[in-house]
Order: sequence, then structure tokens, then C-alpha cells
Amino acid sequence: MCTRLEFPYTHILDENNELVDIESLGPDAGEDMSYNFDKLFLWGFIIQCLPVCGALVMILGLALKWNWLLLIGSVIYMPVAPGILGWVFTGFCMRWNNAGHVASGDDYWPLVHAKDAALTATEETLKLRDYDTPEEMYEEEAVRAEALTVAELALEGYPSDYDHYLMTASGTFLNAYLTFMIFFMIANLIALILGIFLCKNTCWSTLKRMSPYQKPMLLPA
Repeated sequence: MCTRLEFPYTHILDENNELVDIESLGPDAGEDMSYNFDKLFLWGFIIQCLPVCGALVMILGLALKWNWLLLIGSVIYMPVAPGILGWVFTGFCMRWNNAGHVASGDDYWPLVHAKDAALTATEETLKLRDYDTPEEMYEEEAVRAEALTVAELALEGYPSDYDHYLMTASGTFLNAYLTFMIFFMIANLIALILGIFLCKNTCWSTLKRMSPYQKPMLLPA
């Protein structure tokens, strides 16, 4: 369950509503997912800025004819691909581990939706309906009332403002972006395999022509 940090954000409320230093709790304090998500998004922004910065430096180097600027721009551009790959895999681990599920509300919102659905269904039973027998109406109301009770009991352990602690938007964005990246990497892999298969003869003949061990061709006089 997510817990709110109290000012100066180094203490947490215990069961007796007393402030306790987080460091004194050790591993029992859990993970600060606000910090983790903030760092993840910060590094994602930095990695996305590298191609632009590298390109601008290289353009400046071309305009001024300074080769050392071209070299610096190339160095800035080089870590983009491995950086994005590392960021994506870090996002996989951070978003879809247990702490990421809790911080994003994956365990909480289904309970809320179940309660709302049960409450709506229970209210609808109060409306006039055509039942074959009174027992049928009583049975349906009992089933829906039981579903509402189960949903309310499941939410009893959560504070009334628990949704304020969650980072639902961050979790939803990471879900969409990381899912897109999975399909994007799979598509790139398929395209690479198809390219190698379709161009294998051309690539092989090109490599043979470039080989220094190829015997020279003798032309007729």
C-alpha cells in the first residue's frame, strides 16, 4: 500500500500516527516510487535530447569547419541507441514489478470499479422490474448486496484519500509507451531478419568482392 510522506519528506506515519524516520525502518520502509518515477522520466528526457544536441553540434562544426566539433557531436549522438534500450528495460523492471503495480493503483482501482459496479447494480434492483416470483427478486438483490459488501470490505484497509497517493497517470503512460516499444523492437527484429534473408546473396557477393583473399580476375588479351 502507498503511504504518504510527511514534511520534510524523510518521515512516515506509523500505526500510532507518530512520525518515524524512514532510514530507521530499513527495508521495511518500502520504495520511494515518486523518486524512482521522477528519475526515470528525467533520464528519458535527457536521452531524447541527445540526438538534437548532437545534431546541432555537428551542424555547427560543419558551418565553422571545425572537425573537433564534428567529433564532439558524434560522441554526443553515440549513446542514444544503447541509452534508449537501457531506459526501456529499466522502465520494464520499474513499472511492472510489485512496487510499480502498487504505486500505479493496479491493485486498488479494480476494487473501486467493482464497488461502483456492485453499488450501481444494487440501486438498479430498487427499480420496478418484472420478476416471475418474489423469490427471484430477493435472490438477485441478495447476490448484488453480497458483491457490494465484499467490495466494501476489500477497500476497508485503504484510507479514504488513497487515490491521492497514487501515480495513475505515470503508470498509464509507462504502460502505453513500454508496450509500444515492445512492438517496435519486435518489428525491428523481424525487419532485420527479413532483410538478411532477402539480401543474403547480394551481401555475400559484395563481401566476396571486398575480400583481400580473392584471386585476381585475369582478362583475356
